[in-house]
Amino acid sequence: MSRKSTGRPVGRPRKEVNEGVILALAKVGCTAAEIAAEVQVSQDTVERNFADTLKRGRDLARLSLRRMQWRAAQNGSNTMLVWLGKQLLGQKDSPLDINAKINHQLEELSDDELLSLLGTRGSDRGDAGTVEETGGAGKAH
Repeated sequence: MSRKSTGRPVGRPRKEVNEGVILALAKVGCTAAEIAAEVQVSQDTVERNFADTLKRGRDLARLSLRRMQWRAAQNGSNTMLVWLGKQLLGQKDSPLDINAKINHQLEELSDDELLSLLGTRGSDRGDAGTVEETGGAGKAH
C-alpha cells in the first residue's frame, strides 16, 4: 500500500545561500570547509551546489595574487623578480656558479681586506704564522 501525498514538502526546508558570499570568500582563498561554516551549510553542499562559483572565485584569487606579484616585481622587489624568473622562465640558482663568483671575489681581495672581513686586523695577527709563498710549499717565518 502506498501513502497518499499530503502536499507537504519532504525533508528539511531548503536553506537560502547567498552565492555572492561564496564567491567573495573563494576569492580570498577560503577553503570549502571555511565557506560552509560561514554560510552555515555542510561542506558537501558547498562543493556540490556551488562548484562553479568556487572555481571562479579561486581563479580570480590566483589572478589577483599574480597581479600583485607582478606589480611587486615591477616596483623593484628583487625577491619577486627572482621568484617569477624561476617560475615563469625556468631560471634556477646554480650552487657552482655562486661558489665560483664568491671565490673570484675573494681572490681579488688583499690579505688585509680578507682579515677585515673576518673581523681581525693585520696588527692583531702579528707576524707569527705567516707563510711566504715560494715556488713549492710555503715556509713559515
